[in-house]
Amino acid sequence: MNSSRIEKYCCGCGLCSHWQEGHYDSRGFFRPNERITESGFDTSVCYCNSLAGTSEPASWWGPMRSAQYSWSCDEGIRETASSGGTLTALCAYMLKSGLVDGVVQVSRDSGSQIRTNVALSVSPADVIRCAGSRYAGSAVLANLFDQIERNKRYAVVAKPCDARVLRSWLTLNDGWKDTFPYILSFFCGGTPTRQANVRLLSEMGVKEDDLADFWYRGHGWPGMATAVRHDGTMSTMEYESSWGRILGRDLQEICRFCWEGTGEAADLSCGDGWYVADGRPSFEETAGRNITLTRTEAGKRLLEGAVASGEVEIEQIEDLDVLSAMQPGQYVRKAAMFSFVLAMRLAHKETPRYSLREISRWSRSIPLTMRCRMFLGTLRRITRGKIN
Repeated sequence: MNSSRIEKYCCGCGLCSHWQEGHYDSRGFFRPNERITESGFDTSVCYCNSLAGTSEPASWWGPMRSAQYSWSCDEGIRETASSGGTLTALCAYMLKSGLVDGVVQVSRDSGSQIRTNVALSVSPADVIRCAGSRYAGSAVLANLFDQIERNKRYAVVAKPCDARVLRSWLTLNDGWKDTFPYILSFFCGGTPTRQANVRLLSEMGVKEDDLADFWYRGHGWPGMATAVRHDGTMSTMEYESSWGRILGRDLQEICRFCWEGTGEAADLSCGDGWYVADGRPSFEETAGRNITLTRTEAGKRLLEGAVASGEVEIEQIEDLDVLSAMQPGQYVRKAAMFSFVLAMRLAHKETPRYSLREISRWSRSIPLTMRCRMFLGTLRRITRGKIN
């Protein structure tokens, strides 16, 4: 395997920590301490190596058994969560019903409001404490096997890249599949750096040491980025600014090449089911709603069980074309990936291991003029040194 590509386009999932020690770098991302190709870890499962040709041609949005809007029937969860609270409700349901013994997920770090930690939730109350988006580096698979017991069953809630790595690893290690019967994911626009988080706080007029509490979204939908100081005073910023102007502009390298931000490798994935106004997502405050895509039979049965138990309410999506208006960022990024990768390779820049033939089919859904703009824009950024 090409070690430089693996190092440059590491997604920071942390799975390799079982073969080699790792650390969080200055930008807030987990990285192995030494060359991972020399550790005995099978790097074929690394995200930059397992992306090529994995999307089913039949569906733009990946493997799918059903598509629906959904939300938690618990109004408290629905209000606190980033959108409809479906993932929180599903995790609580799995623990209540005995489908799993624990849920591996990300929580805030006890020592910093803008850092993350990996939590093993064993009760619905544990799950609820982890509700909400964490727009910072996370390594949900780090030390995974040290936290769990082989004879028990666990759900893992992970970013799309983490879900892909775990799925790839389970395919090679079939004996572990019963230990991890459910992989859940969420729509992701990329992982911001620590510097982006510090800038967000700065523009909100808050220092990290001043924070008593902080949430990126939630407490409404989409909710405000909200900083609570130790003296009880608060600063807020609207989602369009916190994500669109600051956090979403400074991401780790692999996020620029990720076309499956909707969690295609998971059993079930959830995103924001934005209402559409004038052909664009509306970020006006309202009751939260998820898009929920069940991707495997296990995911479909899980959602059906939660609905039957009164944990989740759903409304079927009849026309999948609406998703491109609700999630234009996910749609355009996937469609434009061919132009981006082609420009990088013509400029002799390293990229994840894509098949250009496979990703070219996605580009046909957008106009040729847009493809050309993306291609030429990438070349310009390379020439100006903005892309290494």
